Amino acid sequence: YTVMSDNYLQVLKTQAIYRQLNAAERDLILEKRMRGKKYMAVADIGCHTSGLSYYDDQKDAWHPLTRIPVEAISRGSAVCSMFNYLFVVAGCEGCGRYQKPSNRVFCYNPLTNIWQEICPLNQARPHCKLVALDGCLYAIGGECLYTVERYDPRLDRWMFAAPLPNDTFAVAHTATVCDGEICVTGGTLRYMLLRYVGRTDTWKVRLTGGSRDRTTEMATVNGFIYRFDLNQRMGISVYRCSARAKLWYE
Repeated sequence: YTVMSDNYLQVLKTQAIYRQLNAAERDLILEKRMRGKKYMAVADIGCHTSGLSYYDDQKDAWHPLTRIPVEAISRGSAVCSMFNYLFVVAGCEGCGRYQKPSNRVFCYNPLTNIWQEICPLNQARPHCKLVALDGCLYAIGGECLYTVERYDPRLDRWMFAAPLPNDTFAVAHTATVCDGEICVTGGTLRYMLLRYVGRTDTWKVRLTGGSRDRTTEMATVNGFIYRFDLNQRMGISVYRCSARAKLWYE
């Protein structure tokens, strides 16, 4: 079970193995993989050298975790975690005038310290947002794109999901997952909060409320969405929204 847990994605993709496991065994190998202390990780991506570091809250210190392979280094990339793997969607490969959009996707396994390239996106989408929901990855928007792609690790394949509503382009946006829904706002989606329901593959549109400042980031903690709005004169305002009440408070 330890070997299967350490190489969970490979087990998912290999149906000859995964189908032989009963429900309890499937839960066990995933539970073993998710054990241990959780850390916040940050990817420092540059044109020539890049690395991944994690934060130790007990020692209030950052520590290097791994180097990012040259093939995965790009501007406008997107990062998220799922099943205790780190996924990186490339943005634009190269530097300067030699930059070009990339559809490559990479995966890092911290238990084996191995990077691997997985199935590429159907569309290159620099500056997209990447989130995990119900065991799948979602690549949302990107430069001049309103399309959304979903990655199923069991099939090792990206497929198109429902596009953003009303042909809305999502650029410089931010996304998070709360209460089983993907929430997207900010950037070109100013004043709007888009909510995606995976079960029905549909989007819902709501006004965000609060300030008219630019939303730079969102995060989910304990069932609440936290929105960080930037005002060049006043600094950062923080708004909180309950997933169920759907009301914003500063």
